[in-house]
Amino acid sequence: GIRPGKGNRSGTIGSLLVGVPTADGLQYAPVVGLTTTVRQLLTEDINQDGLSDLLISTGDNQLLVYQQGFDGTLSDPYSLGNFPSSQISIATGDLNGYLPDLISLNNQNGSLEVRTDGFFGLFNTPHTREVDHHPQAFFVADVTGDQRNDLVVADGPKAELRVFRNTGNGALFGTAVTVVTNLPPTCSIGRSFECLEDTTVLDIPVTSISAGIGEEQLVRFVPLYSSDPDILPLPQFVRQEDTSGKFILKPVRARSGSVSIGYYIEDSGDDGNFETTEDNAYNFQTFDVVITPIRAIVFSPVSAIQQQRPTFNWTQVPDAVEYRVWITNNSTSRDPLILTTVSDTSYQPEQDLGIGRFDVWVQAVKANGQRLPWSLKHSFEISTAILLPKPASRLATARPEFTWPAVSGADAYEIYLTNVSTGQAGVIQQIVTTNSWKPETDLRMSSWRIWGRALIRGRYAASWSGARDFTITTPPTPITPLVFSTQRRPEFQWSAVSGASQYGFQLRNAATGKVVYDVRGLTSPAFTPPADLPFGRYRWWSFAESTASGIRGDWSVATELVISDRPVLLSPVGTVPAQNPLLKWMAFPGAVTYEVWVNRSQPSEYIVSAAGLNSTEWQVP
Repeated sequence: GIRPGKGNRSGTIGSLLVGVPTADGLQYAPVVGLTTTVRQLLTEDINQDGLSDLLISTGDNQLLVYQQGFDGTLSDPYSLGNFPSSQISIATGDLNGYLPDLISLNNQNGSLEVRTDGFFGLFNTPHTREVDHHPQAFFVADVTGDQRNDLVVADGPKAELRVFRNTGNGALFGTAVTVVTNLPPTCSIGRSFECLEDTTVLDIPVTSISAGIGEEQLVRFVPLYSSDPDILPLPQFVRQEDTSGKFILKPVRARSGSVSIGYYIEDSGDDGNFETTEDNAYNFQTFDVVITPIRAIVFSPVSAIQQQRPTFNWTQVPDAVEYRVWITNNSTSRDPLILTTVSDTSYQPEQDLGIGRFDVWVQAVKANGQRLPWSLKHSFEISTAILLPKPASRLATARPEFTWPAVSGADAYEIYLTNVSTGQAGVIQQIVTTNSWKPETDLRMSSWRIWGRALIRGRYAASWSGARDFTITTPPTPITPLVFSTQRRPEFQWSAVSGASQYGFQLRNAATGKVVYDVRGLTSPAFTPPADLPFGRYRWWSFAESTASGIRGDWSVATELVISDRPVLLSPVGTVPAQNPLLKWMAFPGAVTYEVWVNRSQPSEYIVSAAGLNSTEWQVP
């Protein structure tokens, strides 16, 4: 701090003051509040805004930068970091022909730190270069007359000035070291370009190619990336003259969109060698290319779909007022299947397209009637699966029938059947021409799984349906005895069931409901009672069983049976109003003729009789 008017130091730390000349002499005003001593103070227009900024080397070994605003105030400082106490001197000067740079000298390790100025007055990362010996001071000046600032260093032990000349490529060098201040190469090129889709070659001119201000190094252009190489691959750069060239772009046919191209310009450095990258300078740049579409891009439907009336969507084409849509079914060779015109960028057919492989093209039409190129072919499939009905879990038939809604465009269907119980796949694989299927042979008593799909025979197969599971539980069919038997120990027989390994049988008294026989584990479809059955009415059933699959089939229908040694009158029974009723009786095995005798019960008397009847009924006269 300075005590105004006395010229000596105060004993405390105060502010950095500015003396403003007035009619009454210097008037001091505080500018920056400090919490430490000032070792060195510089003023420099760091950010080239026409206002002086402050650089302060402090007693606590920091280097602070205060940028001045247009209202005369200074910004909050930003620190360039801590410096060793041996950092004895700082200076500013333009070393690279761009903005003021900052150079600091360390006399302990004999090094110079060069911070080149970046955008907005923010210094870049320092480059440290050793000077050797013990430099005591330095300054920045053009000592060679080439319009480039050089560095002059005073070396105490050697009692000499050492000049680090700024060479044409921006390098500082002396007898032992080189401090690189190489400017990046530059050129003049636009930022955005346009062309129409199907442009084969687009040239982007590049002019004013330079290795840097006043530098004469070699320069090359290296393409880095394309944001969408499917639209625009990496370009080629061709040098035409020393200071001009061009990028040659080759857009992909029938592709459009906005693409960014990245590249860098590189100089060869002080040694003129691109391979030694330590002294090379780079300039990374981009430019944009907008490729305006002249054809639509169809983007839906995609892949294999189930819908028979899909919605077609495509991109808009500039200046188009309507679009022509062409759809082909390759599986049926219908070309075109649909040819229509719409005013929007979507279309949905009013009728089913059927199954198969399809191609679609879209053509934009301008208001003046000009038809632009057709879009590229867009392919998709309609693979509608049939909807098999869900069967009952147990089917009491060996030949179940499946019927499903017809699929548009199909001329046949394929049925695929797997035996789940045995694990045998493809037991039945059959093609039918209607939307219904029934096995031609009995299915075994097992658990089954069935699929189906629609076909265009020999040309296309749609998606398989969902699997449907069911179990065959076929009941046996009664064979004998039926209705009447004179044998008291008849052999009961029923049909064999495919896949059955054993059978069960049950006989009941029809009058009492009592179970007479309940037999399981029969190895053949028959059973003979071990003892005579009393005459009377009976009811019997049977079932099949598969021990391999663990499935027991359904019971057969109940069979009514009368066991007797004489005919059994069937009607009339009870009370009837007719005076001459119709008498009916069961056929008796082996009978040739019948005789009928009618008596009155009360009073007991003979009424009528007949003999030699050859049928099982007789009308009382």
